[in-house]
Amino acid sequence: MSRAVSLLKFVINFINKKIEFTKAAKSVFVLGLICFLVLLPFTAGACGWAGDGESDENGEGTIWVGAEGKPIEEQTNPIDDPKFQTRIGNSYRKAKDYIEAVRWFRMAASQGFESAQNNLAAMYEQGLGIARSDVLAAQWYLLAAEQGNAKAQHSLGQMYLEGRGVQPDKQLASKWILKSAENGHVSAMKEIADMFWEGQGVLKNDIKAYEWWKLSSMHGDGSSDNSLEMAKTKMDIKAIATAEKSFAVSHIPLKKQTVLGLYLTAKAGYEKWKKILTKSKL
Repeated sequence: MSRAVSLLKFVINFINKKIEFTKAAKSVFVLGLICFLVLLPFTAGACGWAGDGESDENGEGTIWVGAEGKPIEEQTNPIDDPKFQTRIGNSYRKAKDYIEAVRWFRMAASQGFESAQNNLAAMYEQGLGIARSDVLAAQWYLLAAEQGNAKAQHSLGQMYLEGRGVQPDKQLASKWILKSAENGHVSAMKEIADMFWEGQGVLKNDIKAYEWWKLSSMHGDGSSDNSLEMAKTKMDIKAIATAEKSFAVSHIPLKKQTVLGLYLTAKAGYEKWKKILTKSKL
């Protein structure tokens, strides 16, 4: 891995030199650098890392777009682009060269790029390549969270919940965790469900808790399956039906809602009939 990092440093220094390249040569050179970054071995990191590549709408590959909206191959110097800087920072982070990772994240974060701000915050929070500081971590998370970064919103919410780097505030914690969940962050979906169930930072709402657990479960969170089963033993059939209907309206295509509605109506009728039958036998 040290050889790979050394090669990466050589490539970056070479690009930064004021050498006259033809447009074709620059394109080939940048393409080589992109391939190098993609092929660097992956090592596990925190779940909050961001900016490791932006896919196009068709999912047909990765397109690097600069601040001016042009493909990065057309930029005079792609190393100045914050998305590309974040990509390089992530490559150094995976190679465990945390000091270099921090340097590149900071360059991109100072340009306002939210993924880099999130990653720089995570480096401060974990003390990777820089002195650990929850205060600075919270500040960088806030900048990224305000731009809609779901991972930063979740991390900031947890810091408010635990009082790390900020004054503990359960209402602010629930606010940011809910925003993260609404932006599709699965861990935040599970956490906001727990908060609704317990009335932590929000008014207790079993139906909202049920909905968020169900959505989190659909995204593969196994612990939410257990929470749903627990909720079904605590909630009456009417509340469950209300939660299922609310979930369907928000997350299920209209054509499939009719089938679900018929099922829930039949299930509620069956439960009512079963209770009547039980009473008649007594």
